[in-house]
Amino acid sequence: MTSMRQPRRGVSSSLASSRTRWSLTTFFSLLVLLLTWAFATPRYGAPDELSHTIKAYGTAHGQLLGSTTPGQSTLIRMFEVPKGLASGEPWCFASLPEANAGCSVAIRDTTMVAAESSAATYPVPFYAVVGTAARLFGESDYAPAYRLISLLISCVVLTFALVLFRAGFGASSAIALLALNPMTVFILASMNPAVVELAGMLVLWAFFGYLLTRDAPAGRNDLLIASSIGAALVLVRPVSLPWVAIAFAGYFLLEWRSLSVLRGQGLRGIAIAAVPLGSAIVLSSIWSRFAGVGLTDDKFVIDAPIIDIGRVALGRSALLLRQGFGNLGWLDTQLPSGIYGLWIAMLVCVASAVLFFGDRRTKLLMLGLAVVWIAYPAVYATLARTPAVWQGRYNLPLLGGLVVCALIAVTSDQPGAPARQLARLCAGAFVVIDVVALHQSLRRFMVGASGDILLRNPGWRPRFDPWFLLVVNLAAAIALAMTMLSSRDTDNVPAAAPVGPDS
Repeated sequence: MTSMRQPRRGVSSSLASSRTRWSLTTFFSLLVLLLTWAFATPRYGAPDELSHTIKAYGTAHGQLLGSTTPGQSTLIRMFEVPKGLASGEPWCFASLPEANAGCSVAIRDTTMVAAESSAATYPVPFYAVVGTAARLFGESDYAPAYRLISLLISCVVLTFALVLFRAGFGASSAIALLALNPMTVFILASMNPAVVELAGMLVLWAFFGYLLTRDAPAGRNDLLIASSIGAALVLVRPVSLPWVAIAFAGYFLLEWRSLSVLRGQGLRGIAIAAVPLGSAIVLSSIWSRFAGVGLTDDKFVIDAPIIDIGRVALGRSALLLRQGFGNLGWLDTQLPSGIYGLWIAMLVCVASAVLFFGDRRTKLLMLGLAVVWIAYPAVYATLARTPAVWQGRYNLPLLGGLVVCALIAVTSDQPGAPARQLARLCAGAFVVIDVVALHQSLRRFMVGASGDILLRNPGWRPRFDPWFLLVVNLAAAIALAMTMLSSRDTDNVPAAAPVGPDS
């Protein structure tokens, strides 16, 4: 008995050790990668960072909604914050691609002043965590502290997503790097509740992908976990609800055993599993009513016929795709066309793999994601009468679904499926894209978007030498790519479950 059990303990211990080392390597590679982006971005150089930071300070100091100003939109409110925290505003360079960030000057001054935030009515959880952490560390009046805390949250959540992809798909999980395009990485390295939405939605898609690779269909506990992930997203970002719903729909579409899953759980089991997500929806609705948040942002409403608004909204589809890849800064930093073309090539290769090797359900999901990418922003903007408000980065949670479609397709039992080749393509392209994008971002903030490519005579300098940041970024990107591609004896990845009946 003992002699038979001992090898099993050894194998189990070796497996656990291997997974731990892989997870830690992934975490630290991501952490260093995101830190290079954080240090390369000037104070409040990311969208709405100033408003989010003020909101986090106010939340941690008992100011949930701030105070309204007569004649001002109720969505913009005032908070009492240290004067130094509100200094270094980006208005002298934001949306001005040729203006470097040197014009923005920050001070350390603890005098309390009134400062406005356009994030005043956003839900409390994210701001409470970040603001409280900054307060506990004694850095409430130091803006970079908020960015670094937010970055750490995104790094932890994103690591969890990549671990789940790895558990389900082994070395092929490097295809998930498709979702880490420059826009995603730039936001993940900033102070913004969207970091939870972007990284969290990747966790949800990864968890569903993991469930699809198992021999047994999902049980009640599995659905309860998925519901809890969705609930966390909705509580932090109520606008995540449609993406959560699409992820659940995508899972049940791909899971050819879904009917048996639902029948096996029964109404009671399904109701129990739905409790976290249902509760989050109710709580978010209560908060929205309390905060006075509606579908329409009254700051950007256009008084025009619906048909004209819809035409304008739909006509922005190509712009939204470019923004979704990487229109950095305050949507003022265009990236080189070459790396944009490289990312498009990645999308084409991934989509082709699904078309050639995916089953009918996988192809249908990919088509649905493409339709939603184009149609949902247009419909939303038309109903809200705000066609110019939607940004391409809001669509990024859909990329997790495309990753799952590709992984399901190339890890099927069809002969010739290019799992390894596609994984290497995505990993290699990720490294090139990330480094080139970081250089262009540094260039924009230091010398202007079309300034000296060697970054000489800058008007603004990051805390560390820019070329040092680029070298470290390259090393971290390569480390992450190689880790995702690494093979080990424990990667016994089963064929994806949806390769079953198409009917």
